[in-house]
Amino acid sequence: MTNPVEITGIHHVGLPVADFERALHFYTQVLRLEHIRAPKGFAERVRWLRLGEQHIHLIHHADPLAPNGPRHVALHITDVEAARAHLKTLGVELDEQPFITNALRFTIKDPDGNAVELIQWLAPWGDGSNQ
Repeated sequence: MTNPVEITGIHHVGLPVADFERALHFYTQVLRLEHIRAPKGFAERVRWLRLGEQHIHLIHHADPLAPNGPRHVALHITDVEAARAHLKTLGVELDEQPFITNALRFTIKDPDGNAVELIQWLAPWGDGSNQ
């Protein structure tokens, strides 16, 4: 039997930040991560940092410590439709996310309320087709 929620790795972690300049300085100058261009539609509210094939997404939020803020982990999966159908049969509530070019995704909550984004890239990130 195949696993309907086949996770292939961590794509990114989303971290809320109050000040983009301060956060970007820390992640690019102190930790030496690469600041990359986000897909269209994200430029104003999210900054993307790359570390190999994984990312940290800095998300502007007035209160970074707010319990219902944008903090989350995103797991790359092979088949978002199979995962969606399987999780619905288990009664897991799905929160559909805004469209990203060449990606299918939705978010669920773990038992403690932590957000987990499940994302399937239809084209490899960074090949120019999703920027």
